[in-house]
Amino acid sequence: MLEFTGDALLILFPKDRSGKDVERAVRAGLRMQRAMKHFEKIETPLGVFSLGMRVGLHTGKFLTANIGTAERMEYVLLGNTVLQAKHAESQSMRGRVCLTNETYELVKDDFNFEPGQPGYMLVLDDLTTGHLGEYELFSSTRRRSIPVILLDSSREGIIHAIRQGIERVAPLAAHMPLQVLEIQLESTGTRTIPPNFPTPATVFVNLRGLTESIDQTLPNEYNDIVGCFSEAFSEINAVVESKGGILKKVTCHLSGSDMAIYFGTPKVYPDYPLRAAETALAVRNIIQQLPPIQVNGAPIQLYCQIGVNYGPTFSAEIGEPRGRREFNVLGDTINTAARLMNRAEPTRSSLPKLFLKRQRGNWILIIWGISLSKGKLRPPPFMRSPRSTDKLFRVHHHLPKNTAVVKYPRKTMRRNECFNLARWVGKNSKWIPRNALYEIK
Repeated sequence: MLEFTGDALLILFPKDRSGKDVERAVRAGLRMQRAMKHFEKIETPLGVFSLGMRVGLHTGKFLTANIGTAERMEYVLLGNTVLQAKHAESQSMRGRVCLTNETYELVKDDFNFEPGQPGYMLVLDDLTTGHLGEYELFSSTRRRSIPVILLDSSREGIIHAIRQGIERVAPLAAHMPLQVLEIQLESTGTRTIPPNFPTPATVFVNLRGLTESIDQTLPNEYNDIVGCFSEAFSEINAVVESKGGILKKVTCHLSGSDMAIYFGTPKVYPDYPLRAAETALAVRNIIQQLPPIQVNGAPIQLYCQIGVNYGPTFSAEIGEPRGRREFNVLGDTINTAARLMNRAEPTRSSLPKLFLKRQRGNWILIIWGISLSKGKLRPPPFMRSPRSTDKLFRVHHHLPKNTAVVKYPRKTMRRNECFNLARWVGKNSKWIPRNALYEIK
């Protein structure tokens, strides 16, 4: 399991010599769906909740790479094959395992199927419990690491064993954000990070142009593409850490590679929402300054979409204390940030809250529309414009419909004071919609 982002999993079954990797993946998907039946009715003080899952499978060639530096790295999967697996999941149904037609052809004699959406097949779970089972035995060609064994209890022997352990753990630690690694060290005794209900600022970055170009790339161009991605990731992570945030993970999106960035959890810094907005601008500038990548001899310019949101969430370490664990931040705030990212224009940033940027002594906020988020019944209504006697802010009405620029011209105002003022404006003004979208300038 390569990724667990709260509501999405990315699982890789390496190709084996027997050619049974697709069959094992289908069996694992069926077992996962059977396991989810235990969560169909969850009793809570707020009522009964039900959890469901869709599974999609696709097989093919793709590019894997470790990007970043020795201090911070990520393992990424790139290529159309990964995107097709995402599409297969989106075309699946709750409680079902969905295969693309290419994958179906490889296991059509091993399972029973029924047609799904055009181009996809759904697996029929008609296997008996004894035939499917709860796990699967197979031979792995991976070389197992030898554990650190303390054979010498002398001072020198103990120090040598500790150094051996550090040498093995250090490469793995580079794949974790520094703040998460620190709190994991602090909670070594309990082997779990205490759950919390923070109110972070979330930044979602979708890097476009790279993943879509992998399948057209010539073999001699792979190193340059991976190097470009690695450079972008390292620069973005450096900006995020300097602002007090964490770059949680690089995940695969339907139209590119996502980077999830959090400010305000697990550590809280002053004015962290503003730091998130400044980071979004810095990330945009980094992507714009990247040189074009060569794909099949032609230059391709990378670009990005960025979404920022602020609101209550739930953070916890998911998993077994002595097994696989993953620190996650969950909630509608995170999902909304991802949807804002999808709505953002190329090289633009979409925000549903009041985030500001100083320009010529003023702090400027641009409102360019209203948010119609998934799960929301109706958009918030626009109400009256401010009176001419309102001296708190000025509004420029000559911009396009549903668009305005709010300025506060006091040049001596500090950044924190202006941010608090903007929040007061958004809370008390009858002109600004509660769920408006904002763009940083």
